[in-house]
Amino acid sequence: MVKGAGSGVELNESSRLWLVWGGLTVLLYVAATVSAWGSGPIRLLYDGIAPLPPYNWLHPPPSLREGNHAPATGAGALALNQFGSVEGEVSTDDAQATVIFPQNGVVPHHGESSVIVKITPVDPFTFAPPPSQLNFDGNAYRIDLRYANSKAVIELAKPVTVVLRYPISATALLRFSGSGWSPLGATQVSEGMEVFAPSDLPGVFVAAGPTATRPWIRWLVAIVVIAGIGAVARRIFSAGRHGGIGGPGATDPGKDEISSVI
Repeated sequence: MVKGAGSGVELNESSRLWLVWGGLTVLLYVAATVSAWGSGPIRLLYDGIAPLPPYNWLHPPPSLREGNHAPATGAGALALNQFGSVEGEVSTDDAQATVIFPQNGVVPHHGESSVIVKITPVDPFTFAPPPSQLNFDGNAYRIDLRYANSKAVIELAKPVTVVLRYPISATALLRFSGSGWSPLGATQVSEGMEVFAPSDLPGVFVAAGPTATRPWIRWLVAIVVIAGIGAVARRIFSAGRHGGIGGPGATDPGKDEISSVI
């Protein structure tokens, strides 16, 4: 007589323990990420990039005051000819703010051969509060563009690109309009923690992100995830005791068919 082999996958006690601990590790990581999200700088594991240098705050949060360095300024000049300015860029010394000029981006001006660019970190709250549902994410930067000789504010023929590095989780780039902050069509580069957008005017710019989730909501999500861990563990051990996962009590639909044939 030929005995039919069981088709179920039998999990012994050791295998079930490894399965539980593996699932437990994943779920705990998810719970920890959810509970901490929005409370400070956070980067997921195994994202494949080197850590960025610490952000230089003009007015750092209390938890980051120790070891903070003042943000750097930036200055430079672009050559100007009869067709306009040359292509180029100017950054702060710590690379937290950059303005990029396209070819012939600045309108030529009689008697002018260059454009002076200055970038200065400023406090965004001295201008206006952030728009609804947004928080400032880092320093604001004043970008001042003037013709070298007359010191007159330049006229742009093409938009410049403003790039700001952010410390936490910015998704928007704002420009101060005189009475409030106006969002620009921004693009986020999460690998470098930068946000950039074209602007047809110089002025004051700041990165911004969505309002942080309230702490009690994050903890509620974490508790639900941890409760799920317990439920999964109970099901696995219960299945093992009663033969629900290939255990001793599991039925083999193929065994009866083989026996009937023999």
